[in-house]
Amino acid sequence: MRQTKSVRRHRMLLLFAVCTFAAGLSVSTAMAAVQSPSQSQTPARETPSSIARPRVVTIGDETASVLYLHEVLSELGYLPLEFVPTTPVEAMYDLSPDSPAIGLFRWRYPNVPDSLRQLWNPSTYNVLTKGAVMTFQLEHGLPVDGFAGPAVFRALQLSFELQLHARHPYRYVYVDQSIPQTVHVWQDGRWVFRAICSTGIQAAATHTGTHVIYLRTRSQTMDGISPSGRRYRVDHVPYVSFFYRGEALHGLVRPRYGFPQSVGCVEMSVADAKRLWELTDYGTLVTISAPERTQRP
Repeated sequence: MRQTKSVRRHRMLLLFAVCTFAAGLSVSTAMAAVQSPSQSQTPARETPSSIARPRVVTIGDETASVLYLHEVLSELGYLPLEFVPTTPVEAMYDLSPDSPAIGLFRWRYPNVPDSLRQLWNPSTYNVLTKGAVMTFQLEHGLPVDGFAGPAVFRALQLSFELQLHARHPYRYVYVDQSIPQTVHVWQDGRWVFRAICSTGIQAAATHTGTHVIYLRTRSQTMDGISPSGRRYRVDHVPYVSFFYRGEALHGLVRPRYGFPQSVGCVEMSVADAKRLWELTDYGTLVTISAPERTQRP
């Protein structure tokens, strides 16, 4: 197949990027390495469609760029789905955010939790998409904000052409608020972690629904005002992962767990919090069930 001069140059840049990755650099570093001053001044009409600059997309958007995101994120392992194109495989390499491939999505694993399965919408950028984008940003040295802008699309296309798959397995956290309350981690088709935990009391209930871990600290001070009006302060709270405003997964020493007793956080033993910390990261989805739920995930 005949290639234009710009496409040939793009292929040469990709080859150079392979060598850059071999040296252990991130996508963002490789992208910077292959962009010369003259290239940055190239008119938009000469830019290959595969690395065109789309607008920023985020929660609630329904555009062709969202479908493209889902196709590439699935291909690279950042979503628990597979994309099966109905067009020739070679056509996938001519994709652009404005021209996604035609095909079907299917779940990568047979036992996807219903709470995770219900989030999927191929044409809408929702919390499932945001989590995948944040994980991609984390792994490729980009700002972890959950917004898919030009830098994310360029890095995705480069990763797709080099077939740089996700470095970590797909993981999902489910907090069951039925008594005794428990926290679970689902990884690549199976449940790999379970621990007793405690969520918020009725006056400071943990927000239900699915959220994304957006901030993590190994240890910090937590303070505030309890529903009774009393101020509290706890130093050295370990393994903290915030998922909704000031609500977080973390360790805290208590006589026992399994029932609501926090002011909104999901608390567990320090040992369990350490293990959960090791299994999660920025972009990991956290679903908090309704308190009345009785069926296990």
